[in-house]
Amino acid sequence: MLRELFANSIWQDGPIRERRVIWTDAAKHRSSACFKARGVYLWGVHDRPLYVGRTTTSFAKRFKRYIWSNDSQCALAATIDPQHSQLPDELLGLLRNNRRLRVRIEGSARFAREGLADVWFALFPITDGRSIEAVEGVLIAAVNDWNRAKGIAPLLNVHRAGDSAPS
Repeated sequence: MLRELFANSIWQDGPIRERRVIWTDAAKHRSSACFKARGVYLWGVHDRPLYVGRTTTSFAKRFKRYIWSNDSQCALAATIDPQHSQLPDELLGLLRNNRRLRVRIEGSARFAREGLADVWFALFPITDGRSIEAVEGVLIAAVNDWNRAKGIAPLLNVHRAGDSAPS
């Protein structure tokens, strides 16, 4: 799956299903059939996978966490100094005081370090909602193995597959 994904150029036009789409182009597709679907998704930058996730509702609804809101992962990443990975004081306060946002802020810091302008996502719709969680677990393990083999940092959520950081 990753070989095919990276063999194709970044999305420019046409269907977005199973294509890498730069995050700033997501708004163009928010009402598309693909964004109305549910399934698993992959975030990455260049040829480096960063995160695998799932949604049992719709990609459009789930992506509020990543794009559609003021406290989205990409909006927060835009406030982080990528050269020093320094979080602004208000984000540090949120990190200390809101455990739920901690994961989002940690993801934002990684997006900033990797180069937010080049961050992309790919959507993999799954019709059978009962299999989404299982597919996500398999995909996390497989993508993290890919990263490990290529000397790339582990996925942000590798722990969800029961894996540990590479030694």
